Amino acid sequence: MGNKNDVIPTDTLKTALKNNGFNQVYMKITPTILPRLAGGWLDNVDSLTGVYMKFNLDTDSIPSNAHYGDTLRLGYTVDDSALYTKAGGSTKNENSSANADGYIGMTIYRQWVKTILDMYVVNPYL
Repeated sequence: MGNKNDVIPTDTLKTALKNNGFNQVYMKITPTILPRLAGGWLDNVDSLTGVYMKFNLDTDSIPSNAHYGDTLRLGYTVDDSALYTKAGGSTKNENSSANADGYIGMTIYRQWVKTILDMYVVNPYL
């Protein structure tokens, strides 16, 4: 809470974004972002939830002179080190392997997979 004329310190803004879950977001890449891949094979990795990628808040994109009540555009960078599925909580192993956000990571070891995902997920021309 504050006055429109008051500038929010950048560290305060970063903390508020983190505390409200904006420091990282997960976007479902199936089927909406990758509908071009025939056969829907990505959806079959987990038929209940699909496949997600994690995006981390680009803290360098946070404005240094934000005022209370301003509309902010947040920038994110893609984390192409893993794909994620939502933990359903149906097994003890599934619960133990889920991260704090409730997602299970599947590490991507092959550079060509990362290249294809980056090309499809973050390419503004597609």
